Amino acid sequence: MAGRKFEDVVAKSATNLDIHSPLPEGGEEHLDVIKGGTHYVPFRALLPKGLENILVVRRCISGTALALTSLRYESVWFSTGQAAGTIAALAAKNGINLKDLPIKQVQNTLSEQGQLLQSKT
Repeated sequence: MAGRKFEDVVAKSATNLDIHSPLPEGGEEHLDVIKGGTHYVPFRALLPKGLENILVVRRCISGTALALTSLRYESVWFSTGQAAGTIAALAAKNGINLKDLPIKQVQNTLSEQGQLLQSKT
């Protein structure tokens, strides 16, 4: 909600939080992220605990129930999917485990590919 930026950011989105009630009467709530509506996805959200050299995206990504309401949009799937593919390719090219990949190398490569990881403000 605070638009917190993470040191290991690999994707960025500007979608709101779209909460659907699990109760029988249903209902929705839309909450905007402050600080310009931008939220960031950290590299660590793509790394499932207890598994080595596996990345997850889409509905398998790690986050709180509230955070997942903004991570289920296709635009976020595209950017986290691009990040996961880039991370896997860089790790394979360098012959290292995914978690050992220097985050700056990942971020620089994603930026070269057109990913906007930095805020304009």
